[in-house]
Amino acid sequence: MTDTPRIILVEDDVPLARSLQRLLVSDGFDVSLAFDGVELKRFLRQGDVDLVLLDLNLGAEDGMDIAHKLGGTSAIGLIIVTGRERKSDYVIGLEVGADDYVAKLFDHDELSIRIRAVLRRRQRVHDGAPVLVVRPYRLNTADPCLSHKGSDARVEKSSTTSTT
Repeated sequence: MTDTPRIILVEDDVPLARSLQRLLVSDGFDVSLAFDGVELKRFLRQGDVDLVLLDLNLGAEDGMDIAHKLGGTSAIGLIIVTGRERKSDYVIGLEVGADDYVAKLFDHDELSIRIRAVLRRRQRVHDGAPVLVVRPYRLNTADPCLSHKGSDARVEKSSTTSTT
């Protein structure tokens, strides 16, 4: 993660997306807007994404399908931000790999704090193993897993052994 975390906000309600983008930029985030899954994929291919804020109600697309695909991407944080408030949606969202689930209408300050918490946790990998970041690459030394532009590749343990 760089000094300015890069967030992709996936929201099909344009006025809401632009308003939330302005608020999060004022909180120190670099926020790009994607209005559907196709635009999100384009951003992910470009790389340098730290976190995705995902609405589940995206018109023709089911945001839960997108969440399921993103949930396995260890290098990118995922917070579901949606109007769905059923407990089953919370459970499924978290089970498919979301780091957090925030129901609309939410407090902007709370969302900002939740974003920072997810980004902090993403930096502190389990077992205290660091994530080495050399943009646009990330190496999770605990897995080990090398990420580049939204794609993950397993690294053989023998190739990560220190010679010091």
